[in-house]
Amino acid sequence: MGPGFGPPGNPQNAELKKKAQTWLIISAVSFFLCSSCFGIIGGVLCFMAMQAADQGNLTDGENKLKWGKIITIVGFAISLLLGLVFAGIWIAQLVAGTTP
Repeated sequence: MGPGFGPPGNPQNAELKKKAQTWLIISAVSFFLCSSCFGIIGGVLCFMAMQAADQGNLTDGENKLKWGKIITIVGFAISLLLGLVFAGIWIAQLVAGTTP
C-alpha cells in the first residue's frame, strides 16, 4: 500500500475518526445555533473523513477533516459577524426611535 494508507485498526486512523466525530458535533451545533448552511457542509466533510478513516485512507481523511474544520469555523465567524451587525442596527433603531 502507498503512503497514507493503512489497516483500519491503525491508531492514527482511530485518532482521525475521533477528531472527525468531534468536529461533526461542532458542525451540527453550528448548524442549529447559527442556522448557516456552512454547518451542513462542514458536517458532511467530517462524516466523509470518518469514512476515510474507517477505510484506512489517512491522507484523504485528514484533507476532508481540514476542510470540514475550515468551513465550520468560517460559518461560525460569518454568523457571529452578521449577528453583531444586526444587533448594531437594532440598537441604532431603538436609539433613533426614542430620541425626540
